[in-house]
Amino acid sequence: MTRNTLFSVETSKLLLFTLSSISLLFAFNAQYFLNISACLLCQYQRFIYWLLLVSCTFFFKKDKLFFYSGFVLTFLGLILSFFHFGLEQQWWRLPGLCIASSMTLSDLPSNDCSNVSWTFLGISMVFWILVVQLLTLLYLSISWVKHMGK
Repeated sequence: MTRNTLFSVETSKLLLFTLSSISLLFAFNAQYFLNISACLLCQYQRFIYWLLLVSCTFFFKKDKLFFYSGFVLTFLGLILSFFHFGLEQQWWRLPGLCIASSMTLSDLPSNDCSNVSWTFLGISMVFWILVVQLLTLLYLSISWVKHMGK
């Protein structure tokens, strides 16, 4: 893959669509097959991935709208995952957040957002999401700059 096609608009849309799909598949696999309940912030993160899928689909022919929506949604996901990671690391506390099951978006009970409920290679999945969001934002920024230069 050449440098021009790596950061093309079509590749950006395909990458964001694929990344969002895989993230949702991982999340639902963890919830329904590994019985790991999602906390409220995890469910909000899923909502952002759903919106990214919609953005990739509906703005397929509208490059500027795709980049704007992709950038804003990914940035919101980055903020949300950083906030969630801060709760896990006990950098800050918000009493009552994510504890009541009535606050959840699904019928499953909610986990406390400050508890690490799922790790991969000894690292919290929230941190992995944070890294993926940061790399995606960086990639979208480079793609947008290259696209605007045309």
